[in-house]
Amino acid sequence: MFTGIAIIALFQPWSLVFTMAAGVLLGIGNGGQNVFVTSLLMKAIPEDKRTTLISAFVFCIYSFVFASFVAGLFLTPANVIPFMICGGGITIALGVFSLTRKSLST
Repeated sequence: MFTGIAIIALFQPWSLVFTMAAGVLLGIGNGGQNVFVTSLLMKAIPEDKRTTLISAFVFCIYSFVFASFVAGLFLTPANVIPFMICGGGITIALGVFSLTRKSLST
């Protein structure tokens, strides 16, 4: 959720200090997300399948990053801010949704 809030805040033109604070919040959210996803993968994936499945997961992440760069070629500068606000909203919604899910161990 912090990442989504920071993505939206990063593109608000209020002041340089506000933009820098949004960047710090984005870094905190991204770091927390990396830790939580890694610990979730270690708990959810059986030890004998970790090498294959985590490699596939990382491949998917980099594929989506590549796809976002390709999609960026088709955006005009006027469309960047609305797309980032929509992306931030989707990130927030997914974060809230993840809080309502049951634990994998139950």
